[in-house]
Amino acid sequence: MNERLLREREVFERLNIGVSTGQQYRLKGLGPKFVKIGRSVRYRESDVQAYIDGLKAHQSTSEE
Repeated sequence: MNERLLREREVFERLNIGVSTGQQYRLKGLGPKFVKIGRSVRYRESDVQAYIDGLKAHQSTSEE
């Protein structure tokens, strides 16, 4: 199966976070799984979707 690989900027736009924040998440192991191709970082669409699906949903802003 050929799956499209996304660039950092595409992923972080989907997550509504800045590039530097996304890079820090990756450094700390908090973001979606990624692959390295040479020095380039790419994200599989399925890994990004799995990350989004795994985020906790809230019903109120007072929830933590």
